[in-house]
Amino acid sequence: VKCVVNLLALVEALLGRRYTSCWGSALDKAGTDAAVSAWKNKVGPTGAYALRSGSNPKAIWFIRRGVKVYYCINAPNSSGSLDLIDINHALKQMDTACPRYTAGYFRWDGSVEIFGKAEENVPICRG
Repeated sequence: VKCVVNLLALVEALLGRRYTSCWGSALDKAGTDAAVSAWKNKVGPTGAYALRSGSNPKAIWFIRRGVKVYYCINAPNSSGSLDLIDINHALKQMDTACPRYTAGYFRWDGSVEIFGKAEENVPICRG
């Protein structure tokens, strides 16, 4: 048990500090769960999804039942990589700061990478 606690503390430290913001919009529960599942299936248990922006910020998302769950590189000419540990940690941070099925986003301090949940038509990743 002590090793598991130490491992979790190490993972938290390696992931770094993060910033979370809630937008307050209630999201469809089934749509949120389905879009999150689509992301988890995309990266798989041991893989990752790499994203690079060009001259503008860039995002990729999954939309289910009016809910958009997205990964964004929020600056030009930048890149990042999202894996299952990142997704789970981002969701944990958002769900701790905001009600679970509420629109919001999360990013590492000083990073251009954002993972978030929003209504389908809400603009995201605008730099």
